[in-house]
Amino acid sequence: MSKPDVIFVLSVDTEEEWPWDSAFPSTDCAVSNTRKLPAFQELCQRIGIRPTYFVDYAVAQDDEGSAILKNIAQGGTAEVGAHLHPWCNPPFYGKTGEAESHIVNLPKEQVASKLDALHELLQDRLGVRPRSFRSGRWGINSETLQLLIDRGYTVDSSVYPFYENDYFSCEGSPLTPYYPDLDKVLTAGDQRKLMELPVSAGFNRGNFDRAQRIHKALSSAPASWLRAVGLLWHTRLLRKLYLSPELTEANDMNSLVDQCLNNGQPVIHMFLHSSSLVDHVTGLMDTDNAYDVITDRIAQTLKHLSQRAKVTFCTASEAAELLKESSPTHVTLGTKREVDIVFSEVFPPMHGGSGRWLWEVYSRLDTQRYHCVAGQAPGAGDFDKNAPLTIHRLDFAYRDWSDWSIFTMRGMRFYLGLLRQFMRITRDYDVAAVHCGRCIPEGVIALILYKLKKTPYYCYIHGEDIENSATSRSLSWMLRPVLANAALLICNSENSRRLLLKHWKVLPERATVVNPGTDTSLFKPAPRSEQQRERLGWGEQFVILTVSRLEERKGHDRMIQAMPAILAEHPNTLYAIVGSGPQEQMLTELAADLGVSDNVLFMPNLSDAEMIVCYQQADLFILPNRDIGRNIEGFGIVMLEAQAAGLPVIGGLSGGTPETLINDITGFSVDCSDPSLIAEKVTRLISDNTLRDTMRTAAIAHARGYDWHVKSTDIAGALSQMSTPT
Repeated sequence: MSKPDVIFVLSVDTEEEWPWDSAFPSTDCAVSNTRKLPAFQELCQRIGIRPTYFVDYAVAQDDEGSAILKNIAQGGTAEVGAHLHPWCNPPFYGKTGEAESHIVNLPKEQVASKLDALHELLQDRLGVRPRSFRSGRWGINSETLQLLIDRGYTVDSSVYPFYENDYFSCEGSPLTPYYPDLDKVLTAGDQRKLMELPVSAGFNRGNFDRAQRIHKALSSAPASWLRAVGLLWHTRLLRKLYLSPELTEANDMNSLVDQCLNNGQPVIHMFLHSSSLVDHVTGLMDTDNAYDVITDRIAQTLKHLSQRAKVTFCTASEAAELLKESSPTHVTLGTKREVDIVFSEVFPPMHGGSGRWLWEVYSRLDTQRYHCVAGQAPGAGDFDKNAPLTIHRLDFAYRDWSDWSIFTMRGMRFYLGLLRQFMRITRDYDVAAVHCGRCIPEGVIALILYKLKKTPYYCYIHGEDIENSATSRSLSWMLRPVLANAALLICNSENSRRLLLKHWKVLPERATVVNPGTDTSLFKPAPRSEQQRERLGWGEQFVILTVSRLEERKGHDRMIQAMPAILAEHPNTLYAIVGSGPQEQMLTELAADLGVSDNVLFMPNLSDAEMIVCYQQADLFILPNRDIGRNIEGFGIVMLEAQAAGLPVIGGLSGGTPETLINDITGFSVDCSDPSLIAEKVTRLISDNTLRDTMRTAAIAHARGYDWHVKSTDIAGALSQMSTPT
């Protein structure tokens, strides 16, 4: 007999320690139990377990605790979710009693403010954007589920089967993962944005429903007077069991595992509290060797489970991702799931602004609705495994952009191969629409599908893509039908839309503008740090920063040519260039020829975290771009990142760059083909501290309107109002 397939999840309520029979602590919470977690995580990795740590506010705000969890999260073998304890999670609304310790009893506005505070703290201190959630002391309601969905959570694990108290009941809940009805949270519904992942609980008898009825009847008077439940426990005739090593011995957990497998449950979900890893803290583990007892029970149960089933170890979010393909509450047997396909070669972890735009938008929308088909990239396996989106990868097999022409043999083979891969990946879906990262080559495949199946498609327009196509007769011929048949063209700037209407005769109602955005929770101001500036090699100099690929239209050469005039007035100035590209050697030589090499610093191959530090520690940002023929700047996301970090900005006039700032308010738009004009604005800003401070404040406020949460909503609104193709 073959072994059944099963998913194993281990979740840890990672929280403060205190005697549970005493008052709820609100401040100065002890979290020394987190010191046990590095060894615990190492043990899990040896066994193969991928834990989910539901982290509460007390742990996240503690320097040592947050550092430990951040290190674990960065290891890529565990997940950090959110765990809301109302008593120690600000803002506070009075004393927390038994009733107020359950979020189901709190007003929606209080839960929302506490959840936002926790969510922001986890991002700031641990560097994670949580996707999974568990309420403190269990229980969930409709209002909290909607708050979670609104904030991008995809998994809740607050349902504790067969448990009830004076304030809520989980009795009657599904025992397996389900998509909860937002009006009746303990039943499956039609929404597909958030999955409920109950912990494993049951009995040592296979028919859990009948066992629960018997157990409940014997727990009530008059049967309770005879202590019938205790008698059944000691004789092993009926035991209510929880898959928790702090509550249940290994033999009983093995018994529960057996019954869950016999009942066909697809997930075995073990749970515990981090505080139970410390001796004599919570009362659950009143022993001198709590850590050893718990880890031994886990190991014994995993050994037993592995003998009975083929086990896949997952975090909570990973389990939900696997289950959404097969969950009976998600897909009706014999039908295909309706999805929209986001189709783009350029997609994280591959670098590129267009791919980042798509990722930031669609990872914040309905991740059950939108699936991605993307190009291969180094590190894609690890990235995809931890992504909230379902991502399929295919091979864009071309040498260079000349292979995009369908009028060559190489081009024909390229498109036939791409179409074949795309059709194979999507054959199990009912594709409602295709969202193309570019018009060519992705839009060509979408056009073919539209002609074959009438599947509508939308294309993102970046400005430089349509201008580059205009330089090739064959690409121009291919681009026209792609644009003409698209249901919607989403332009990154007003300039890109003007180009569409002027040169490509697109119907105005088919072209809309949604600017790219930035993550203001990552790109944000920080205090000046002499230590960081020394590490960057900046010291006490006034630093002008550019972040971009080193190519001609980005204008680094013009800024370097402006440096002699700038240094004549302000000799303690440094031009820091973050990025790499084909012009690096030429720019290095130009700086040497002008005698400014000591004041120009090339900083290639920085990590994202190091790049953010550069934004935060610089004094001024410049993107000195210019048009090179029809090669233009589509928009300029780096300008938004700089303003979000609190930098005044100077931008060129190429493409949509002027749309990224408010001229004379957050910075200056300048004809950057003229180095003297660059020098004039730079020296003015260096000289005028008051002007810089005023622009800095305005820049931060301006960037908030471009946060990705705002822009993802704009995209969703544009798609909902689209015209249908004719």
